[in-house]
Amino acid sequence: MIIEWDTKFELHIPVIDAQHKQIISCLNELERSMKRGVKVGDIADILTRTQHYAVRHFGIEEKYMREANYPGIDKQLLAHKYFAERFTAIYEDFTSKGLTPEVVSSLKQELSGWIKDHVTGLDLAFGAYYKKYLAEIAKTE
Repeated sequence: MIIEWDTKFELHIPVIDAQHKQIISCLNELERSMKRGVKVGDIADILTRTQHYAVRHFGIEEKYMREANYPGIDKQLLAHKYFAERFTAIYEDFTSKGLTPEVVSSLKQELSGWIKDHVTGLDLAFGAYYKKYLAEIAKTE
């Protein structure tokens, strides 16, 4: 299922929203690839893009959370660690076993789960908190 970006996903932190669009793009590319016939290059590209996303995105997101003294940061850090570990495992399976149905299935499951549970769950909660944080700062200026 192709996911279209929707404003309901926005945290209103432009750099984070742009990165969330990238992870949705990875899932959509996987979906398109599955419909036309998955190729090794497709999966390699998606895995590479996902790894780059995680490194950049988590660092930036955690910086904003620390800046705002976000009380949910520990839960976010655990989720980020889990994501990184899962994608490392999928990448290792891909490099050792090649293109298998299990690799494709795991990749799809993790990407869609990440968007469903993290981007539209934990991250939206942080976005709401960050919006209040910015409003408080604006009051004191």
